[in-house]
Amino acid sequence: MKHKKTTWLYQLNWVLPAVILILLFIAYPLFIIFKNGFNSVPVSGDFIGGWYQFHQIFTDKNFLWAIANTVIYAAIAIPISLFISIIIAKGISKVWHPRILQSAFFMPFLASSLALGMVFQTLFNPMGFTSQVQTKALLILYGVFQTLPFRVIMFTTAYMAIDQRMYKAAKADGMRWYQIFWRIDLSEIAPIILYTLTTGIISAFKFIPFGLFTDYNSAIAHGGQTMVYYIYAQINEIQNYGKASAASIILIIIVLILTIANALIWREKKHAKNK
Repeated sequence: MKHKKTTWLYQLNWVLPAVILILLFIAYPLFIIFKNGFNSVPVSGDFIGGWYQFHQIFTDKNFLWAIANTVIYAAIAIPISLFISIIIAKGISKVWHPRILQSAFFMPFLASSLALGMVFQTLFNPMGFTSQVQTKALLILYGVFQTLPFRVIMFTTAYMAIDQRMYKAAKADGMRWYQIFWRIDLSEIAPIILYTLTTGIISAFKFIPFGLFTDYNSAIAHGGQTMVYYIYAQINEIQNYGKASAASIILIIIVLILTIANALIWREKKHAKNK
């Protein structure tokens, strides 16, 4: 009995630091966000529960545009990035010493997102764009380039782990390249696709175009505001913590729903395939 008690206390010593960090940096900030988001008077320090902050953001056209831009970005940038990274990874896995090319493609991932944004601003000069369509195209291009290196590394590693005898057997059976790609490649790297798709959805809704615009007002003028940029501006420039918290809650709900839906869809496909 004493041994079990000692073992329990010993295990608690290892778990307790992680629990404290989770409570301090995750649970407590979430509590503050929900408290301010459902507080009708967060400025005074008092708490009066209500939906006032949500009414404020959903009557703010800048927030609605931020949602639209984020959804458009996620719906276009993620599939393009996945497709290009799979094709590049397929090519890299077939060359001699693919690790060298992996390192070359990984280098942009090490650069600061702010530095990348400034490079894109210099190359494409979004401040001179005259239409919101051009600005959205730039956001998508910037997002694809920013996320491509990590996905190339992931898919290249997945390709290199595939048993080459499967390709030899497929060629012996007379399968064409697109049949091999559909039945072997996509089937074998499906877990990595699910992982990158899930993380891509989360990253897309956390996308903030730092460096592309001088400030939030410039982003609004060119139709380049996103949900996280809206939250950032409400906290740092406008200092409206109630609207920032309400927008954060909406963002959490959207990401949670999309992540669960994505996992359920892939689970159903896996079950259908096993049958």
